[in-house]
Formats: sequence, C-alpha cells, structure tokens
Amino acid sequence: MSHSQEVLSKLKAQQEAGLFCDITLKTGGGHAFSAHKAVLAAVSEYFQEVFTEMDSAAVPQSYIDLTGTSTVYTEHPAVMNDCMRILDCLDSP
Repeated sequence: MSHSQEVLSKLKAQQEAGLFCDITLKTGGGHAFSAHKAVLAAVSEYFQEVFTEMDSAAVPQSYIDLTGTSTVYTEHPAVMNDCMRILDCLDSP
C-alpha cells in the first residue's frame, strides 16, 4: 500500500469512528455525515470556499445543511458532483 493510500485509509477509518471530525453535513431525509473539513476542502473548491467563510465568521458553526443548496447545484453543476462524490464516500462502508 502506498503512503497516500495508507493516509486515505486511516482518514476513512477515523471518519467512520467519528474521530477528529470537525464538521457535519446534513442532507435530506434527516441524514447527517461527520467529516473532516481539511479532507473536504482538499477535494472540493466549493467546500474550501465555504469553510474559509465559516472560519472567518464570529460564531463558529459545526455543520452545513445541504438541503437548501439546490440553487447552488443548478448554477454550479461541479458543486453537485463534488457533493455527491463526497457523500458517496462518506456513506460507503
């Protein structure tokens, strides 16, 4: 196993165990996924922008509600692809 594969495997195991997760993604149907902001920002410009804005806010926020972002998805299809790919990874065993 390469170093990068080992790092990703350990990050996935940490996420599954809820270790070091610093953000929750809330989706439709009441689903919520714990995640690492650094990992999401590394694979998605959308999340990098969102987290940059969140980190500069006066009140810290520990979750993102993705249920009300349909206009973002239609205006920026790449965001939808990023979110679906990320949620698929978070939801897979």
